[in-house]
Amino acid sequence: MGKDGNVWKVLRVLGKAQADTGWLWVGQIARLTGLHHETVRRIVNGELRCAIEKFDAEPLISQGLRIRPFRLREEVTAQSHWRWLKAMGKL
Repeated sequence: MGKDGNVWKVLRVLGKAQADTGWLWVGQIARLTGLHHETVRRIVNGELRCAIEKFDAEPLISQGLRIRPFRLREEVTAQSHWRWLKAMGKL
């Protein structure tokens, strides 16, 4: 599957989480999509950078947890961000 297919997989998981619990981290998305965690991290920090909201993880990090939860911003849907990426030529 190409780059755009991987981005869509991550967006779809984030969109489903938006309706349910909301917050996910890279490891969860990697398991749910079947992608390598570095691929997920690259997509989140690249193509989805402007569509996500990051959780303040300092309390978690101070307790020794190395996760940084994030979610799609409330005003963003998976489909709308996908269309924006296509229109801007990012995919």
